[in-house]
Amino acid sequence: MASPTSSIQAALAAVCLILSACGSEKPQAVERPHVLLIVVDTLRADALPAYGGARPVPGIDRLAAEGVTVDGLVACTSWTVPSMATLFTGLSPAEHRVMRMVGAGSNLLETRTLASAFRDQGYATGCIMSNFLLAQGKGFEEGYDFYDDRLARRPDPHRGITSPEVTDRGLAWLDQVPADQPWFLTLHYFDPHTSYEDHPEVDYLDPAYTGWVRGGLSDPEYKAQQALATAADQAQLRALYDEEVWAVGHAIERVLQALEDRGALKNTLVVFTADHGEELAERGYIGHTRTLH
Repeated sequence: MASPTSSIQAALAAVCLILSACGSEKPQAVERPHVLLIVVDTLRADALPAYGGARPVPGIDRLAAEGVTVDGLVACTSWTVPSMATLFTGLSPAEHRVMRMVGAGSNLLETRTLASAFRDQGYATGCIMSNFLLAQGKGFEEGYDFYDDRLARRPDPHRGITSPEVTDRGLAWLDQVPADQPWFLTLHYFDPHTSYEDHPEVDYLDPAYTGWVRGGLSDPEYKAQQALATAADQAQLRALYDEEVWAVGHAIERVLQALEDRGALKNTLVVFTADHGEELAERGYIGHTRTLH
């Protein structure tokens, strides 16, 4: 398990180890592991017990307990597009030049990607993408045999809860992979990005709170209140955010359990990371991109 603030080095090191093991004249003789790359969008490191969080997170806590945690890594940027371009290529933003949300500089032009490296070694490659900024047509699908971006193309991509569907679609794709073929699967979970939704399965909200914070607000609505947020507002924001993190963790736990039930988990390398974090009004801002906090 790599640091939630970045797994660029860890993910690419894993690729190097796998491809070097597969690089013999007879790679069929090597039992090549499956590789599962899990990216949780907008995930703060301190939301996880492994990095100081106070609330349990299913799935992710399991990865921390059974795997290896990495400290001291940082993301190359504070928002999704350049961060994911770096994760998928190993290049810095100055090298891949993906630094804009739209127009010139918003598309990934590199063809040598993490997915293409696995595909070239005979892996089935799949991705379930739920972030609208990384929908097909922007180059991030390079190297993937299967790139499901239906969740990213919803009419209002910021609203709703998509983590269960990311898990369902990822497992459905694995059902289609031949039993004797190794696979590389990327699951990109958009939750806990705004809007922060309330989750009835877990209750972290303060019932005595009477302020403006509630689940499902739009980003402009959060921004309108950010500079005036009180300590009580911040605590309620954090509670909503932590509910979202819990829900993502629950979706990840279902993936791990499904792989274990299929007998595949013992031969699967799981790399876990996030693309960036989130500010929850601690310094007068709610969101990310514009600050490095």
